[in-house]
Formats: sequence, C-alpha cells, structure tokens
Amino acid sequence: MIGCQPDKHVSYHDPGFSGRLHVRRVNLNSGGYDALGTYFGLGAPLYWAASDCGAVDYMLRAPDRAAARAIVLARYPEAKVRP
Repeated sequence: MIGCQPDKHVSYHDPGFSGRLHVRRVNLNSGGYDALGTYFGLGAPLYWAASDCGAVDYMLRAPDRAAARAIVLARYPEAKVRP
C-alpha cells in the first residue's frame, strides 16, 4: 500500500528470562497506526511486552490484558508480570 510505513518494531526474546516484564496495550488509530506512525494493522488489541533491560521486547495480539499476560507468562514462565 502506498504511503504505509512497514512495521519497524524489532522483537527480542531471551528464552530463559526470569525478571520483571511489563505488558501494556498499544493504542492504534482507526487506520492501524500507533502514535509514532508505525503501522500494525487492525484486528485484536495490540500489546507490548518488554523487560527493563531489553532482553525481551515484542508485540502480541490478545483480546484483553489478562489474556496478553497469560500468553507472555506461557512463553516466559519464570518471569514476573503485574496482574
């Protein structure tokens, strides 16, 4: 599509990560862009999971934050995520 910026987000995964992870919803406009102009498309709500140190940093889609948290904890069972 002309005028669309490709998804510039880079994912980082540390399979054995056991520290604290943040899970936050990313607000998208009606065209599927975030506040910085990165295109993510439309669909289920978008969430960002990241550690403070950068070992984990990725996006996921889930129906709500509780489901996003469960997905993150399934991938990183030793991590801590605020309920």
